[in-house]
Amino acid sequence: MIADAFEKLKRSVSVEDAHDFASTELEDVWKAVREIDSAQRKRQSAQNLRRVEPLLKSIEKYAKIIEVLCNGTPFLPYAWVRFSQ
Repeated sequence: MIADAFEKLKRSVSVEDAHDFASTELEDVWKAVREIDSAQRKRQSAQNLRRVEPLLKSIEKYAKIIEVLCNGTPFLPYAWVRFSQ
């Protein structure tokens, strides 16, 4: 049942998004948050992205454990990406 659900999810994700899921690291997320924050400040429309810092710091704590769990399991990286969004 899990394998079937994974295959259905895999078919619904574009090749580009699948590549992004596989290659995006938490450092990339931090960089994107900083870039968004900087752009918003320049437009004087900042949304206080510092509020996501505690979430990202918590994810950092669990990231190493999740990486070990994801090794060898094709659907867990997708679940991890979905959970962390």
